[in-house]
Amino acid sequence: MNLDTYQQTNAAFKFRCIYHLGVRSGFFSEYNNMIWAMIYCLRCELTFYLATRDANFAFKKGWQDYFLPFCPERQSWLHHRWLHPRFPTERLSFLLKEKIFGSVIRQLENADALTYDIWNGMRSQQAGDITLRALGHSGTLRELSRELVDMTWRFNPETRAILDARRAELKLPGHYLGLHIRGGDKKKEAVLLDVSAYMDKARAVSGLRDIFVMSDDYANIELLRQRYPDYRFHTLTSPKAGGYQHRVHARSGKLARREHYHELFASVEIMRHADAIVCAFTSNIGIFLGMSMPPDRCHSVDGTWKMW
Repeated sequence: MNLDTYQQTNAAFKFRCIYHLGVRSGFFSEYNNMIWAMIYCLRCELTFYLATRDANFAFKKGWQDYFLPFCPERQSWLHHRWLHPRFPTERLSFLLKEKIFGSVIRQLENADALTYDIWNGMRSQQAGDITLRALGHSGTLRELSRELVDMTWRFNPETRAILDARRAELKLPGHYLGLHIRGGDKKKEAVLLDVSAYMDKARAVSGLRDIFVMSDDYANIELLRQRYPDYRFHTLTSPKAGGYQHRVHARSGKLARREHYHELFASVEIMRHADAIVCAFTSNIGIFLGMSMPPDRCHSVDGTWKMW
């Protein structure tokens, strides 16, 4: 599946779904779910539209602040998180929004489905083989996700230049390993493992001594350098980083958020180009890396790849 084929197939469907991206969660939670929504729309033969006007990662335009377009977009003020939430709940606030605004948005935007209409269906997709009848194509959820990442994960020229400059500053060797070690508020959802778990896995995977470390907590880099002095650790993580807290990040200004995403994307790109990486599949960044890289280059410290 390539971008041209996807765009032609996507445009040919009779019914439309407008997917609201960047509503409330961290970037990779939002992005990963978007990929699975695209797969679901292909399965159900729904034209996929993207709405990112008020995305929590937006600087000016939304998606195109950082990436090249890949599908038709809707930027109406109607696609605001308070009118077009991401997923359905039993809360009275959601039920009132759906009853009052749902049909109005669909009618004005000529849409047959909004994000919350497909949410439960897309989140119930199994990891096994999936058939995309419109494309005459099939594969596992992970395989199809990787194909869609290849089509959507394309930075615009301005962002690409910034990310390339960040990478050049590190002066990485031609061959290196990557570690993604999550900290911060992730402890609310999963057990945070000691750096030794990542290094044990890394040493089992490769004998390379240069390691790029992507972490939201600089304390992890300090521990690695103290415990493993015979390795060379490289990072873009600031010494001020004390663990990502999404609620704190959400309250930061646009310039600070933009700088955060430039560092985040630069680190992810460096990870993707490593000879091999070690991450956690209970992290949305780990899930993204697991579906954007060949399985033999991406290794987890906490189980198999799955929808999180």
